[in-house]
Amino acid sequence: MNSNLILRGRHAVVFGASGSIGAAVAKEFAAEAARVFLAGRTKASLETVAEQIRAAGGEAQTAVVDALDDSSVNRYLDDVAKQAGKSVRVVCLRTVANIDSRPIQETMEFVAARMNITKEQAIGQVALSNFLKVPATVKDTANAAVLIASDRARMMTGTVVNASAGAALD
Repeated sequence: MNSNLILRGRHAVVFGASGSIGAAVAKEFAAEAARVFLAGRTKASLETVAEQIRAAGGEAQTAVVDALDDSSVNRYLDDVAKQAGKSVRVVCLRTVANIDSRPIQETMEFVAARMNITKEQAIGQVALSNFLKVPATVKDTANAAVLIASDRARMMTGTVVNASAGAALD
């Protein structure tokens, strides 16, 4: 087992964990040895992600939670804190257009059809919207989330981290 796993002994809550970005983040957390709590609206989809994590040797639990219902979210987080035995650190990760996510792929197809360009050209335009001139991927978002959840960023809480390569300015 790799002793350099930066989330060993950590617990991570991922809302929207069955979507393309949430699932990638949850899997990356688990790959770095975090125990992951997967929350979302559809039990079957959450279980699919949890099974993939478990098959890779990770630890995952699922719960159906409506992230738009404050009281449900608070109850869920209280329950996770009790199970984990620790306080919860919260950081929002701001990203822009992970081009390999399902919603952005669908959006790029729509934009390409409306503008009479190829989907690849539409994706190229997304890349031009940030300072690095490269499109972000779900792996980029997952890697940023792992870093933020690690002890290397232990002083970050109650804040928003901008990982948009300058596409969204603070």
